[in-house]
Amino acid sequence: MNALSAPRVTAVEVALRALSLALVAGICGQFFLAGLSIFSDAALWQLHGTAGGGLSLVIVGLLALSLASPSAQLYRRHALLLFGLYCLQVLLVVLGRELDLAIVAALHPVNGLFMMGAAVELVNKAFGRRDERRRR
Repeated sequence: MNALSAPRVTAVEVALRALSLALVAGICGQFFLAGLSIFSDAALWQLHGTAGGGLSLVIVGLLALSLASPSAQLYRRHALLLFGLYCLQVLLVVLGRELDLAIVAALHPVNGLFMMGAAVELVNKAFGRRDERRRR
């Protein structure tokens, strides 16, 4: 490959990039909805929950793509991490409610920060240079 030719981006890479960007945007939206629910209208908590459920589709899509496509195996570790963090996210809310333990439920936004970090790292990896992605 000469200096003028750009590396070809595959359909799998395009899908990974789109899903990873959608996840970061969705997590930002979740933080925004949580803040809006606290400071403006508590009725928005339902929208926060619904949108959070929608994020599961993005995360499962990332995981499925990373498991199904050999060219996406570089992203498998991040997809598995995000899936685990998402499951923990739901578990923290359910356990916090069922056990009536605010300290457990209070870990939900903390875990959201970890999810954001993992999602941003996935975006960085997906948009990194092709030779850099091979080394990771």
